[in-house]
Amino acid sequence: MYLETDAELNSYSKATLQAAIEGKRIDIAIDEDNDEAYEAPSLAATASLRLAAHLRHTPSLVVRYDYGGTSLFRQETNAPICKCGALRCFELEFLPTLVFFLGSTNMDDISSLTVWTCPSSCPDSQVESIFAVPPFDTTRTEPVENDDDTEDIIQPQLPQKEEDHLKPWQNRWINGRITFHMTDVNYILIKRESLLELKANSRMLIPLCGKTVDLAYLAGKCNVVGVDAVEIALKQFISEHKAQVIEFKNGNYTISLNGHILQYVVGDWFSFDRGQFDAAFDRGALVAINPEDRPAYVQVLIRSLSPGAKLLLVATEHSPFKDGRLGPPFNLTKDQVHILFENFFSIQAIETEDRFHIDSNWKERGCSYFFESTYLLTRRCDS
Repeated sequence: MYLETDAELNSYSKATLQAAIEGKRIDIAIDEDNDEAYEAPSLAATASLRLAAHLRHTPSLVVRYDYGGTSLFRQETNAPICKCGALRCFELEFLPTLVFFLGSTNMDDISSLTVWTCPSSCPDSQVESIFAVPPFDTTRTEPVENDDDTEDIIQPQLPQKEEDHLKPWQNRWINGRITFHMTDVNYILIKRESLLELKANSRMLIPLCGKTVDLAYLAGKCNVVGVDAVEIALKQFISEHKAQVIEFKNGNYTISLNGHILQYVVGDWFSFDRGQFDAAFDRGALVAINPEDRPAYVQVLIRSLSPGAKLLLVATEHSPFKDGRLGPPFNLTKDQVHILFENFFSIQAIETEDRFHIDSNWKERGCSYFFESTYLLTRRCDS
């Protein structure tokens, strides 16, 4: 929608937009999912350039419609899941230029208003969800010295509200850099599932689960619970599996999928405490986190697994990547597994498989070898 003058705002739309700004009749939730700035360019700078590109062609643009698309600012918001269970999708946004046409001074703390709608058009979708996206924080740097008396540079930065160890993963999901995600059920889970001795009433834990299809696979076999700190992963899982949220409380989502129920906890793994479990599958969590965080990660497993519980653990060993990085995934050797677990678990090495010639991703990343080792750990009763 391109509005050339204020007069072209009809009475209904103007009243609705003004109500959104003033918080009347339409609920407004401030998006607090801003993440750290990108390295080059920053998210703030990219968003500003993207907006400038649109306004260059149409300076009077105030409303941008892109059903199923993304905001120009491309910030992930906490758009609520509809009461019908469907994941709301992006529909349109009101740009900062709206201030000029409304003559409002109440948008100083807003960079964009985004509208999210129910794709199923259920009865509850008659009231849309509108989010006020806060402006990017800016900090003033030293003046640039030149002959033109250039004004001080304003360097956009995003507020850093998440714990340091979560920021890289938030960025990966926002940018779609999730090459670790497998579109099929993990082959090790299928091959070694019997070792977990799962029963219909078994509580099964999947740490740092992302949107793994293993959750859907296990939902009909046991009471599976996935844990991840990145809410985007949950939203994508619900959307891709056409699942429904039937209950939400304190970060715990109860999800209905193909007639089965599963639980998804959105929160920091290191604060996870949801009782004890009978089994767990770690196919890439322990090797994904920074090695110095491994003892703390294992402590959560220790308190979460009941005596006799089974843990199927997948470890990796590989040469450095072509850019010199060591991970993720990081190496986890047999000796390291024993150091981390032997005081609380009995450890059985199941197999080691050469994945270098099976998965071309590792060669593309510059590895000269890549092995995956599977271990079965049993929680000891005497510790």
